[in-house]
Amino acid sequence: MGIGMKELATLAGVSQTTVSLVLNGKADGRIARTKQERVRELARQYRYRPNLSAKGLREQKQYTIGVAMPMPVNPYYSDMVSRIQERLVLCGYMALFSFWKSGNEIEAALESVFLHNVDGIITWNYHDSLTREKIPTVIYDERHPGMNTVELDFQYSTEKIVAYLRELGHTRIGYIGNLCDKRATTLEALLHREKLPVNPDWFVSARRSTLGGNDQTIRAFLTLEERPSALVAQNDSLATACIFHAVRAGIAIPGDLSIVGFNNTCDSEYTLPPLTTVDAMVDQVVNALINTLITRIAHPDMPEEICTIRPELIIRESCASPKTGDIKE
Repeated sequence: MGIGMKELATLAGVSQTTVSLVLNGKADGRIARTKQERVRELARQYRYRPNLSAKGLREQKQYTIGVAMPMPVNPYYSDMVSRIQERLVLCGYMALFSFWKSGNEIEAALESVFLHNVDGIITWNYHDSLTREKIPTVIYDERHPGMNTVELDFQYSTEKIVAYLRELGHTRIGYIGNLCDKRATTLEALLHREKLPVNPDWFVSARRSTLGGNDQTIRAFLTLEERPSALVAQNDSLATACIFHAVRAGIAIPGDLSIVGFNNTCDSEYTLPPLTTVDAMVDQVVNALINTLITRIAHPDMPEEICTIRPELIIRESCASPKTGDIKE
């Protein structure tokens, strides 16, 4: 059986107010970091459980957050689901997840959240129903007037990737993934700006989310008579599949083809060779989403805020200088 706030405060040697501030994400700048970590660790160890029924009646809240997002079929989204759940529990909220497989299911996914009278919503996409319902909302990676947003700085990460590949000597750079994704459009614009070749055959559309869903597309790309010397993948799953099929086709990674992934999922360092990738900062993203939403719930009339997080390039062993064709400047 879990403990309550009074018992947790006694164990931590702090006041109940301090416990409340820490577990509701309001302690930064007010409570020492070491003390915050002690409260969170004891909460996990002794299975702290807030009395949400009593608290909800007292404050006219459900203490439930709706999370509407694409089906978590890739490791990055799966990781985000578990981190969101864990973080919301520590903040005294229950997570209500609603998923969609395609864009035409977004409205239905949000409607299922609305039915449960949630206190706030974290969503991956804007829909007009969000404005209609007037529920405190934070959107991940999509800006909309009047809405709070937490986003990744793809311009920054793409510049890091291209600078690194150019330093190695690459000038022929391709992409595989959803060609409408910001990673693709940002890379294409940057290649134009840097006066590097942009070959339509080197920008490969691969929209399937599952690990093996793009096998035929990848194999076709690898048979091109003229390939880029470096390939940027939309995510680590695609990058892993590209390494697998390249090795099977006798294409050496990174000797014949350098590959960069995106997300830095937990298995990316165990590919052969270990994958150079971009860390999508899942902990920072989740903390920003939840802290922003809890602040919005407490202050519904606050101005909209945009929180931009810079992903970092993680250099491992899947990239090297090209053998031929590119000239290092």
